[in-house]
Amino acid sequence: MCEDNCGHEIGSTPHTAPTAEEQAAIAEIEKAMPYKPKHFTIAQLTRSQTAINRGIPNIPNETELANLYGLIEHLLDPMAEMWYAKYPNRKLTVNLNLSSISGFRTWEINGLVGGSRTSDHPNGSAGDIDAGGAKWNRKLFAMVRDAEKLQFDQMYGITGRNSGPFASVHMSYRIGANRNQLITV
Repeated sequence: MCEDNCGHEIGSTPHTAPTAEEQAAIAEIEKAMPYKPKHFTIAQLTRSQTAINRGIPNIPNETELANLYGLIEHLLDPMAEMWYAKYPNRKLTVNLNLSSISGFRTWEINGLVGGSRTSDHPNGSAGDIDAGGAKWNRKLFAMVRDAEKLQFDQMYGITGRNSGPFASVHMSYRIGANRNQLITV
């Protein structure tokens, strides 16, 4: 289902599509990206059904974009490489089934979805990843926790409104300042 839990499946008829201007802005951002993502894209990490529904742009500024690059290059893509080596048929997705988006969100959108005032999402430093349900999300959490080469700032399982514990795994990455903090929610 979409992040608003309205019943639409991701990939089915959306409420509304991003504007042509927003699509062009995202395309330009991705062309200029110094690191070419293998598994996650800026478009995935900036998509917000709440922003689309309300007509609010969800475009990162230069600093937020640099943080998204760091998140993808140093945490999400290496994590995906490890995951696919271990589970080649288990797809990872940016979880859009929650009341908030999964990657970047502006402070305005963060407030609309009830996000924390200390959230890393508006800084472009966090993503919520779904490995296909609670059982697989727990495996993802354990893999990242136990991987010596993966650095993260914070990580925890997210409880979904309708899906229970470990609906996805929240991961954040801060360039040069990671604590590898595991949080129990």
